[in-house]
Amino acid sequence: MRLIVDPLPLLITEDEIYYRCPQIIFFPFSDKMLSVIGQESIDEFKQTDTYKSMEEQILSLEKRNPTVNDFLIHKVIDLDKIEDIYSQKHLISENELKILDVCGCTNKIVEINYGNGSYIFFTSLNTDGNIYNCLDIDELIKINDYYNISHKGIYVSVINIKGNNRTDILKNSYNIVYIFHEEKLDNEEIKCIEKILMDFSII
Repeated sequence: MRLIVDPLPLLITEDEIYYRCPQIIFFPFSDKMLSVIGQESIDEFKQTDTYKSMEEQILSLEKRNPTVNDFLIHKVIDLDKIEDIYSQKHLISENELKILDVCGCTNKIVEINYGNGSYIFFTSLNTDGNIYNCLDIDELIKINDYYNISHKGIYVSVINIKGNNRTDILKNSYNIVYIFHEEKLDNEEIKCIEKILMDFSII
């Protein structure tokens, strides 16, 4: 019944489909699930109009390279392969490109999140998989500088795309971009990041 309603979990078990499929929340069927369905049933289903029609539609889309796929689907930025991601920048939204541009300013970034944590991107420097919590409003009120704040063994820089002043931050924390980094940012890196985020628009 699941296959009849939606063939995607089966379709995306194929790499040629998976690397073309639009950004989705579906996951491919596991090997265990495929064994339960049975190869004979799978082969029969692949001959149906439902399967073939969706397969044809997806195969008409451009195939993402693995680094772009990690960026778009898993929100992971390989800092050593940023050029590979830019090679298919036409597949990437304006906001996602801004995040990529920020990572191009420095090789110190571990994580970027914005929109009250609605959007989280990890870099290849994040080897432990931990998600670093954003500073809460009470902490933001107390800080004197929004850059290079010591936080849980690393550093965080807090950038408000509407202007870095306390009033604006308290009005709408959705506009805050949190950048977590292993080492302190220098002045050139900060200027580079600020220039990129000047016209950033959270959607």
